[in-house]
Amino acid sequence: MSALHNESISTPLGKASYNPRSFLAAAILSFVGGVFVLKYAGRHMSHGWIDGILYVAVFLVAVWGLTEADRKRILQKFHLNALLLISFMTLASIIAVVVLPDRSDVSRLPAITAWLNALFSGHYPYGTSLNPSAFPGLFFAASPFYLLGNTGLLEAAGILLFGISALILSGRDSQRAKMQLMIMMLLPTTYYELVTRSELLFNMSLIAVLMLVADERVDPSKRDSNFFFTAILLGLALSTRSIVALLYSPYVVFKFLKKSLFNGLIFSLTVIAVFFATFLPFIIWNSREFMLDGPFAVQFGYVPFWMMGVSLVLSIVIGLSSKDIEDIFFYAGILLFLLVLWAFVARVVDVGWQGVFLRNRFDVGYFIFCVPYLVLSIGGSGKAKDIEKCEANPEE
Repeated sequence: MSALHNESISTPLGKASYNPRSFLAAAILSFVGGVFVLKYAGRHMSHGWIDGILYVAVFLVAVWGLTEADRKRILQKFHLNALLLISFMTLASIIAVVVLPDRSDVSRLPAITAWLNALFSGHYPYGTSLNPSAFPGLFFAASPFYLLGNTGLLEAAGILLFGISALILSGRDSQRAKMQLMIMMLLPTTYYELVTRSELLFNMSLIAVLMLVADERVDPSKRDSNFFFTAILLGLALSTRSIVALLYSPYVVFKFLKKSLFNGLIFSLTVIAVFFATFLPFIIWNSREFMLDGPFAVQFGYVPFWMMGVSLVLSIVIGLSSKDIEDIFFYAGILLFLLVLWAFVARVVDVGWQGVFLRNRFDVGYFIFCVPYLVLSIGGSGKAKDIEKCEANPEE
């Protein structure tokens, strides 16, 4: 799986670096962006298909230009600190969430608000009219913003967390983080998140940050405070959506299998114990309602159980084949994309194109699951040894 390396090819503009991993990630992202443009441009214009195709072409050219600028160190000439860019994007997101009215039909934010309203009012939070489907961990993460009076600020937190993950992954090569932030700004999914007050980017970026921190701080051969504290955090993060298991599984296999299988078992049991502990109060509160209208009943209604089983097996294969955290992000991002694509195609076959794009019979927002991981895969490795090699031979 890790055989996707950089190659040089000749182009009309000179010698360029061909990175199959970056190209495939960009191609998938262009498809996702094209789907969003097609759906939402098609509501206001009769030529949504043309807009979607044009977006794909422009996005691919823009990403190619940014990756070439990254490879040739051109972005260093623009004295824009990555932290400053992250701060600007986060501040702009906060302003957008506060100022722009929420006029979408997406019910994720109202469902979170209704869940928290019910909980703080002393009522059972699951089984409301908005049918909240997330695990308790997501609602716990949203509660500080709810108490501040604007749960939509989760979206600004999602932008911030993505920026942090890009900065951690790029190491001292902050220009790669700048490139990835610029790519994120080119995607309509970013603005969809802000306009609709969705929380998918927040959810996935939170997992990315935690996995990167765990990769740096957890020694698989030691059961110290970092070991257990990280396991607790990952257990809480797993208690957001079932699909997070497809990211957690390859990481644990990669991290522990070859170094300490017993410690990997202890780590996993800690994660699972924390995960189930978040559900226990709600099961005790109303076990019947939890089984009928709880998150497991709702989430497993989106994708067949056998498909989740196949995906889980593939995620373990990813962990066995990965050489570093970047491999996990890239291949897990593809797996998330393929899982949503399967559900998307199945829905198109069932209700037709118009049903999906005009009558909201499929939530294209779920494609956002893969977006942070594929954006972080563009530009290759951010490890210091690769950076030093590039600086010594900028034209290779």
